[in-house]
Amino acid sequence: MRGGGPKPKPPNLKLITGSQHYNKNNPMPAPARPMPPDFLDDYAKVEWGRCVDDLCAYSGLSKIDVAVFAAYCQSYSQWRHSSELLDEFAKANPMTRGMVIYTKKSRDTQGGNLIHNPVVGQMNKAKADMVRYATELGMTPSARSRIDSGAAHRTQGEDPAERYFSA
Repeated sequence: MRGGGPKPKPPNLKLITGSQHYNKNNPMPAPARPMPPDFLDDYAKVEWGRCVDDLCAYSGLSKIDVAVFAAYCQSYSQWRHSSELLDEFAKANPMTRGMVIYTKKSRDTQGGNLIHNPVVGQMNKAKADMVRYATELGMTPSARSRIDSGAAHRTQGEDPAERYFSA
């Protein structure tokens, strides 16, 4: 089990950035521009299309990354659907903005009880999953800040990414 500290950089990013800690024995899947899986819904497919080119360009997205990227896109879609549903609750009850709802009337109460809207929990879970997957893929500002783009190598006429993408 790994200790604390920042997550290790994936091997393809180590190669692209010219890291001196690159393990030449790491498996290196061929970079590819994978197509979105058929099971993704419209929101997920749109998000896939929005991100796939950038992911391919700077992180060496490959076919074996499809499941993680699809999970990110699904989480994004679930977040969007939950947000839209919460908006509908907010329209129905502008005072609580949909954050709380009433339970159905029961025999022993005049009206329902006020409870936390479960959609808020669903939305927050999807959002947290989305950010976790995005971090794994290097899609967040903090994840990108840990990636050295190798600009110093390019100014000296050497581009480590060229070795990776030409292989």
